[in-house]
Amino acid sequence: MSVEETIDRNRRNRGVVRTTVTNVNKNVEAELAKEVSDIKVLQDKLNILVKRETDLQTLDETINGQIKLLELEKEVEHELEYRDSIIRCKGKIQRFIDKHRCSNINAAVITRQVSNTKLPRIVLDKFSSNIRKFHEFWPSFEAAVHDNPSLTRVEEFNYLRSLLIG
Repeated sequence: MSVEETIDRNRRNRGVVRTTVTNVNKNVEAELAKEVSDIKVLQDKLNILVKRETDLQTLDETINGQIKLLELEKEVEHELEYRDSIIRCKGKIQRFIDKHRCSNINAAVITRQVSNTKLPRIVLDKFSSNIRKFHEFWPSFEAAVHDNPSLTRVEEFNYLRSLLIG
């Protein structure tokens, strides 16, 4: 295989990788334009971009070592355009992920603040092994204790034990 054929082959390979990068960039833009973007999809696209960036760098270095000095300036110019587009796209994804993490942290803080609100104390009726009275006891216990996400299973059990008689 001649040098020209090798250069042509490498340029074609690079063209395929560049097309992939362009498509990933378009997919990222489309995902970010959605009302609710999928963070996992964006993380996958980020991983793809990182891999393609490495592939492009390898192909660019190979081609730059094979071409004539006169062609080098034009080649490097195009290489930088693609690298810049990858950097911009990776930045957009990273900013979205960072913003998403911040909003999740803020939501957790708000939830914690709301759950720390002091409510009037609820007094639950005790259950004394009369099976006919269980249907009166269980719904109130379930709403106040069993379905309370802030209580551990041990705390739920201790509440239940405190409400049983006999």
